[in-house]
Amino acid sequence: MEARSLIIEEKLRTMPVGLVRPADFRVRDGGAADPRIVLQQPHLTLYCLDFEHRQALFVETPPDCDLSRAPFLYQAQYDAARRLIQIPYETLHRLAAEVVLDPSRLILIYSVGRCGSTLVSRAFNEVEGVESISEPDVFTQMLGHWGANDLDGAEQAALLKSCTLIQCAPGTASVVGERRGQGATAWALKFRSMVMEMGALFYSVFPEARLVFLYRHAVPWARSFLRLMQVPDPAAPLPFSGSRGGLARMIPRLEEREPAYFL
Repeated sequence: MEARSLIIEEKLRTMPVGLVRPADFRVRDGGAADPRIVLQQPHLTLYCLDFEHRQALFVETPPDCDLSRAPFLYQAQYDAARRLIQIPYETLHRLAAEVVLDPSRLILIYSVGRCGSTLVSRAFNEVEGVESISEPDVFTQMLGHWGANDLDGAEQAALLKSCTLIQCAPGTASVVGERRGQGATAWALKFRSMVMEMGALFYSVFPEARLVFLYRHAVPWARSFLRLMQVPDPAAPLPFSGSRGGLARMIPRLEEREPAYFL
């Protein structure tokens, strides 16, 4: 199946912190596209997967949009998106295989959230030769789709590997065609906190990668989280924390708590 250019007619995202998904955009077909442009064009970046149709979706953003400086990549991609490029999984894997990356130069930043991980990501970006990406949400989407208890399997590993390689392609000098980055030799990926649940899967694919884990004392962390969620009463249940589905699907240890409560 060939790659397709998709013209964005309307942006439909209603929750700024919701997981990325194909339904974030209403699109119309814009004709065939050369799939290699996702490696060659500097402003085409991986946004999400379409699990139902086995496609990967890339967004095109304006030349003056520096996504490496965005505190949250997925939000900046959505806000600045001009069109989409859709390619099938088979093509995604084939293109990812062309990306030459030394896995020992891959830095995976895990955290409990609300602990300065965005600052750490920005600090890595100030280091010469490091390209730091803050919250590429395709990985959170994978976790949300599969659930933390269903991460084993050849397809899960293949998709994670290809998406990671493609995510790092902007700084890779060995990709055939126009080089997309500034000659990065190391790549730091900072995830949303729940992506910690994918740590074993990442290790199975990139055992040589360097790991950073950030945490914070529980009391100030909880206060910060409740402020973020605008919960005035610490004893009040959070709206998205039921026993089945939601966060409990991505973080199984939530099942051990009272069904209606996160803390």
